Amino acid sequence: MILKHVNPNELKQVWNQIKPSLGEIAELGGDWIPEDAYCDIKVGKAQLYLGIKDGYFIGYIITQLINNSLHVWAAYSSSHDILSEGLAEIAEIAHKSNAKDITFSSYRKGFEKIAPKLGFRPYTWRFEC
Repeated sequence: MILKHVNPNELKQVWNQIKPSLGEIAELGGDWIPEDAYCDIKVGKAQLYLGIKDGYFIGYIITQLINNSLHVWAAYSSSHDILSEGLAEIAEIAHKSNAKDITFSSYRKGFEKIAPKLGFRPYTWRFEC
């Protein structure tokens, strides 16, 4: 699999392909909606990468540089483990961006087992008031 960066000027051409699943991700938790991602990608505050395997779209990863961390805002594929398959390329993107680490957050319980296998460590617990 390769990750293909989507130029912000070409975002409109792929948006309808990712918006439904991005909406599902947003509904799982967080205080954002898909249009927030669209705006941040469009103005260059976030980056969209399409997962391409054997010439076909298999999913996407959205990243955002926050301070010294490359944050994986969203990762989706209905047929592949796109985060683990794309992690080497994401690490290269982080390196080129001078990021010190890669972060992601998830409300999915399964990531408590998957994240350590990928090399991630828990860092922050949050109490919402």
